[in-house]
Amino acid sequence: MRAAAEPFQAVNCIWALDGFTATNGGTRVVPGTHRATRAPGEVLPDPAATHPDQLIALCPPGTVLVNNSHTWHGGTTNTDGTPRRTLHSYFVALGHPQQLDQAEYLRERTAARLSPAARRLLLGD
Repeated sequence: MRAAAEPFQAVNCIWALDGFTATNGGTRVVPGTHRATRAPGEVLPDPAATHPDQLIALCPPGTVLVNNSHTWHGGTTNTDGTPRRTLHSYFVALGHPQQLDQAEYLRERTAARLSPAARRLLLGD
């Protein structure tokens, strides 16, 4: 978690390839929790339980949900079995670790073709 005075450093984007419904596991968010200085597991007896302030994103296919990464969020249970496919994008300020270490999967011959600007964005060089 971040300190109260620390600026926000990351944003999540969730692209709904299928619509999100109340029964297919739509993403939930708890508004205002981006300002929390403690993680849900430190505050709640059961972070997976329904939160009284949570909102479920209900949206048609093609919608992009953008939220501050510090906002408490997560999927819900798919009770009807219909697909809820998504693409996730995570953008973080330089100097902070990526969710997936891109350098670990980058081939040398690909890295050699990157411009200095691309190397900085992808690898932090």
